[in-house]
Amino acid sequence: MSELITQKYKRLDKSRLFHRWFDSGDLQSFDHLMKIFEVCKLTPHIKHWLATREVQFINQIKEKDVPKNLCLRVSATKVDSPPSKFWKWTSGVHKDKPAIGHECPSYKQDGECGNCRACWSHEVKQVSYKEH
Repeated sequence: MSELITQKYKRLDKSRLFHRWFDSGDLQSFDHLMKIFEVCKLTPHIKHWLATREVQFINQIKEKDVPKNLCLRVSATKVDSPPSKFWKWTSGVHKDKPAIGHECPSYKQDGECGNCRACWSHEVKQVSYKEH
């Protein structure tokens, strides 16, 4: 997997070395999370982002265990719900309430990130996506 990711980003400019885990889907097990950690460690030149609702796996790790080039976000389980308090980086969906934290601009950009890299940034504690 690390070789496939390396090859995928090989010819791209440094400003485009951002990998998102799972467009749809989630972690299957704690072992699965550990394998993703290993891929991140083997691709230190790439920034990774993983959003998950599988808190039973995240509860088994500490912040220091997460590779530095991975932003691991715990996702809220319901629309308009507050972010989780047990993990430093979170994400959620807003519909009837204002965005909490950084509002993802993709709904104004044909569903694309464009130049935004908030989801990959440890500087951004909460990212909120507009329900669509």
